[in-house]
Amino acid sequence: MTMNRKFFYIFFLIPFIANNASSQMNGDSKDQIAKKFEKLSINAIQEFAYIQTSKDIYETGEDLWFKVYLLNSSTLSPSELSKTLYLQLVKEDTKKAVWQEKYEIEDGFSDGRILLREDMDEGNYLIEAFTANSFFADSSEFAAIRKVKVLKDITHLRQLRAEFDKQYYGSTDSIKVKLLPVFQKDTSKIDITATLKLSGDVQSVFQTTMKLNEEKELLFKPQTLGKATQVVIISKYQDHSEEVILPVTCRKNPIQFNVFPEGGTIISGIKSRVAFKAVNFNGEPVKVNGTLYKNDSIELKFSSVHDGMGSFDFVPLKNANYYIRLKESLSDSTYSFPQIEQEGLTLRLLSRDKDYVSFLISKNFEGQFENIYLMVQIRGVVYGLTEAKLDRDLKIKVPLADMPQGIAEVTLFNDKMMPVSERLVYVNPQKRIKIQTILPDSIFFTRGKVNLKIITRDENNKPIKANLGLTVFDKIYENQFDSINILTHMYLSTQLKGRIYNPGYYFNEKNVNREAALELLLLTQGWRKYIWNKANLNKRSSNHEVVSDGIKGSAYLAIGRKRVPKGQVSILTFSPEKDSVKKVILVDSEGSFSVNQSLLRKWEGQYIYLKPIASSKATIKLEFINPFDSINHALISKRISTPLYSAVREMKISEPNVTKGGAFLIKDVIIKGNTKGTIRGKYLGSLDSLAKFNTPYTTDYVCRGNILNCNVHRNEADNRKPVEGEVYLDNFGRKERYHYKPQKYTEEELLKLFNLYRTKAYYGKHEFYQPNYDKEYVPISIPDYRNTLMWAPSIVTNDQGEATVSFFCSDFNTEFVGRIEGVGGNGLLCTDFFKFTIRKLKFNP
Repeated sequence: MTMNRKFFYIFFLIPFIANNASSQMNGDSKDQIAKKFEKLSINAIQEFAYIQTSKDIYETGEDLWFKVYLLNSSTLSPSELSKTLYLQLVKEDTKKAVWQEKYEIEDGFSDGRILLREDMDEGNYLIEAFTANSFFADSSEFAAIRKVKVLKDITHLRQLRAEFDKQYYGSTDSIKVKLLPVFQKDTSKIDITATLKLSGDVQSVFQTTMKLNEEKELLFKPQTLGKATQVVIISKYQDHSEEVILPVTCRKNPIQFNVFPEGGTIISGIKSRVAFKAVNFNGEPVKVNGTLYKNDSIELKFSSVHDGMGSFDFVPLKNANYYIRLKESLSDSTYSFPQIEQEGLTLRLLSRDKDYVSFLISKNFEGQFENIYLMVQIRGVVYGLTEAKLDRDLKIKVPLADMPQGIAEVTLFNDKMMPVSERLVYVNPQKRIKIQTILPDSIFFTRGKVNLKIITRDENNKPIKANLGLTVFDKIYENQFDSINILTHMYLSTQLKGRIYNPGYYFNEKNVNREAALELLLLTQGWRKYIWNKANLNKRSSNHEVVSDGIKGSAYLAIGRKRVPKGQVSILTFSPEKDSVKKVILVDSEGSFSVNQSLLRKWEGQYIYLKPIASSKATIKLEFINPFDSINHALISKRISTPLYSAVREMKISEPNVTKGGAFLIKDVIIKGNTKGTIRGKYLGSLDSLAKFNTPYTTDYVCRGNILNCNVHRNEADNRKPVEGEVYLDNFGRKERYHYKPQKYTEEELLKLFNLYRTKAYYGKHEFYQPNYDKEYVPISIPDYRNTLMWAPSIVTNDQGEATVSFFCSDFNTEFVGRIEGVGGNGLLCTDFFKFTIRKLKFNP
């Protein structure tokens, strides 16, 4: 019997709707669902960290400037939970940390610098940020990362695209690699040596010379192909060379092809949408064309439409056998299809606009009207929960006005309050801060002054206050293939598990199909990978802290490492500065203590010294817990989640129009001593003098036989200190008059001698250098080759949403780019960029 479909429109009211026809028990059940869910979300990560940097590419010897945004994980407004930022710089391939420091967090923001040593290795580095409320031991992924590249010399870097003519190759196919031009006006030549290898064995070699403004095609005819087939390209220009490795995708390297039913299940007799995704063994998207078969007959054909993703609609039939074949697949062309359920409920997205999202709920079994429940939540906050009667089909229209921008999870519950279908949908992309940057011109002269006006507006074009970070730098230091920004990080990378391919595509307004592509991403990335999904929240029953806002340690008795007596030990903390106020830290009954953030802030840029004090004569030792040891131990079990990008290959050449010969580079100067264990601080220097000229601190001793430094009785309890001018025997029985010889102590030995301990406070604040050519005269003979013209991490627009920033150009006559990112107090985010050109100022005689 055919039933007429009935459609009902149900409008959400925030926060909850109670249907008058429902029983009180059902109403209580609705509230319980919401309360249980929000209780679970409390145990999720409480704040997200996003890292903004002054550039993408750096040279050794430079300062790397950064700003970290700590935002509330639900509202995305600045978080005031954490007070201490732990930040490290790690070499990506070796996982070795080359920088580890603590920085103060103020009102949800922290900024500072990292010193890139001259002797650093070239390569990719990861900046990693950790706080007590964003990094936990029981999370499976870590996303508070920013990737940067460090080079010895930027003038030898150019990015060269290399493309294969096919996505994959058969055993008899020829391989063509096309090298694409970098700069249309650059006629520099480089020598290319390209080698086809299989498991390290050379199959063929191709040598050529090419200009940077031309294309070049490399042709290989392989003897055989396998998983380890590679094209290795070595480029040479004068004394510079670089190796590039391109993995060859072949039939023996199967793709991963998966299908994802909308809502999680396919129900017989109900029109269903099925999304699919294809990636190669590197996780990169693969274009596919395929056919859905039903009982060996063609049901429909489909093709991917964006980054290996696509979808198709069909009405499944029970007892039918469905399978998929891909055209020219990399492996076995037949793929199984998800199981078709005989009966159940489905949730399907019908339409969307800026005001509403409409869903169709359907069932395929007979029976009386059934109660169903629909819940909408974003980042752990329930924005709507309603119930209705379902006959056969039910249309639900969800208003979006009171929801923020982001990924909404829509969950359908049956009459037993069990979730039966879930769906992710991206809502309110227009809810963001709009930034307008106004420059007086697009071209400026070297050392000219630039006045930049910044205007911030909300989606209704009303002024909005925002905390912004601004950088202006030479375009050569830009990684054009890294599209990470605060929007991609907070709205996608922190919300979905797994690596996202080219996330910047979905927020670039130039991409007209970005919303449809984002829809496919959410269908294929899967609601199971949404971190606020109930199943994922259930896995996090509690947060296990890895670091805290203070530096933790323990106190113990020197003999036997026993626990200190309860209430009898305290620690005196002080700075080596003159007239420093001493603070007392109490040691608890477990022997634990903490140097809190107020002390780390008070003595910022210095060491904090600690002296254990006991009421008895017992010697007390202290031991610190290194927070970075705890961090890196916890990282071992986590997936490092950084976005994926297309295979961008880099080759080094010379830049013919830029020279740094004889340039005076304006940088912070750091003077480092070469002597190991040098006493640098005044405080340790005074202790060093005290130890040298006071015999109580000498290591010399006299045994009971009146022998100075006796080899036999070295560790006797009754050994005594020698007295200046007294006569003692040496180990050969000869008499000699004792004169104290001052010992040269290392820092570690000196601290041990006085039973002192120290820990670093917050890393000191430093000011980004900017010349002021309105007030300072710098002769042209001293070149200004600053590649970063402006780094302003804390620009706050006023009540009119406006701010003005001024800076001066350097002597680089090239194109510069500016980036602005930030957040408003209401959780709205923003990012924008601008560019201008600097031309050399010519003087007429």
